[in-house]
Amino acid sequence: MGLLKVLRSLSHFFKFDDSDSRFELLETEYGTPYDKERNKRSIELDNSVKEDAEISAELKSNLTLIRQDFRADINPDILIREFTLGGEVDAAIVFINGLVNSVMLNDFILRDGMKKDALENASKPIVEYALKNIFTVSDAQIEWNYLKIKKAILAGQSVLFIEGENRALIFDTRNQPTRGIDAAENEKSVLGPREAFVENMKTNISLIRKHLQNDSLVCEMRTVGKESNIKVGILYCEGVANSSLVNEVKSRLSKVNLNKVIAVNTLIQVMEKNSNILFPSALLTEKPDRVASFLLEGHVVLMCEGNPLVAVTPTTLHMMFSMPEDAYARPSAASFVRFVRISAAVVSVYLPALFIAVVRYHQGFFSPEMLNTLVASHTMVFVPISLELVLLMFMFQLIREAGMRVPGSVGQALGIIGGLVLGQAAIAANLASPVVLILVALVGLGNFCIPEYTMQLTSFYIRIAFVVLAIMAGFLGIVCGTLLLVGYMSSAKSFGVPLLTPYAVKAYSKRPLIMRGKVKNNDLSGEDYMNRENDW
Repeated sequence: MGLLKVLRSLSHFFKFDDSDSRFELLETEYGTPYDKERNKRSIELDNSVKEDAEISAELKSNLTLIRQDFRADINPDILIREFTLGGEVDAAIVFINGLVNSVMLNDFILRDGMKKDALENASKPIVEYALKNIFTVSDAQIEWNYLKIKKAILAGQSVLFIEGENRALIFDTRNQPTRGIDAAENEKSVLGPREAFVENMKTNISLIRKHLQNDSLVCEMRTVGKESNIKVGILYCEGVANSSLVNEVKSRLSKVNLNKVIAVNTLIQVMEKNSNILFPSALLTEKPDRVASFLLEGHVVLMCEGNPLVAVTPTTLHMMFSMPEDAYARPSAASFVRFVRISAAVVSVYLPALFIAVVRYHQGFFSPEMLNTLVASHTMVFVPISLELVLLMFMFQLIREAGMRVPGSVGQALGIIGGLVLGQAAIAANLASPVVLILVALVGLGNFCIPEYTMQLTSFYIRIAFVVLAIMAGFLGIVCGTLLLVGYMSSAKSFGVPLLTPYAVKAYSKRPLIMRGKVKNNDLSGEDYMNRENDW
């Protein structure tokens, strides 16, 4: 008993038993930890304001509600600027400091609204008169819904309340910080345009419209996220995109409800019906010219505010191995590069498994000289050759990930130095043989030939699975794995479209081949225009 009291006193002295249960998720609870006081306040606010709630005609009531919801007492960036409209009517403009253009706010809203003759010939309602005759802001609208007004303030817009009016004016005075348009980092281009998307969705849409000057291009806006209220854009060419596909994308997007910051990568994962799908269900790209080409082919594009990547749906296996250079280069060069790319991808997937199968079960495929060289190089290595190969592939993946995460030229130097130093040290320490090291290097180069980053990760999983099957059953395991892989790929779908389209299902579109045909000048009149085919 005395020892127990001593332990309790020590625990109390060091405050081991002092915990804040407000943020603790107990074993009997499910969900995520939350602050009970904050959650209570959020429920009270949600119950007090209905979805179709209108603002009051009293300016004081509206400002009181705004101060309460935005916690203006502790949030210094919530600014409420009260003034007299035309020297006659009380008004107030609400905005978040740092998200608005102060020059536009001062010169085109406050200065115009404070002119003494602003309401000289005013007619009621004043809010409509002010919109048409006083304020010189290009993007302005009238809104009565309180929740929409709150979302507008959070998005960086300015809201003007006028005494005696149950409607407010919303001005688009956003000036959110963003970086300038730069060259694409992950999708290098030699012959085509080099500009890439940025984190501003308006800028991204303008880049697409610059490449695709067509009145059929439609851009619909949605708001996704319970807490973040991220703006999502749905782009498609009306009359070109399949209406069933567009409706499917909208239906899945309407079911997304996350209380976190959403990027387009996260959005696609939530919209997937099968989250365990091995292949990506959307193609992520940062090049506007590539997106414009996909839109003309009938695809649907999703983009999020604050994300420099856009998602192209649906996606097929052929799209993942295609690059814009295939269209910009001449047919012979494009066909050769595409053949090298696909061959390198196949070699990177099958080469380790074939090597293990031949070494373990089918040594007759090697000539005596080659077999003697292999045995001599592996004599001093104490681990089995199959385990050696797997460990080196994981080490290569480790070096690659480290090089990608380290910024700038340091990452490139890390990849080169890490590969040389670790490879030479592994051979000197008898941890790896030169033949296996060369094999892993060839596999890594072939993996880098795959344009899509998510497909590079997918190929790594498939490569490891084939190696395991080769260890278990040699060529028989590889053949069985290939049959399972082809069957899985034939059944996989991206937003209702099979992954192997148009090979796995009968389709009326022309099947894309490795050999790229020449660009034809189609007749834009009559039957030839209706039946034109894409040779790319």
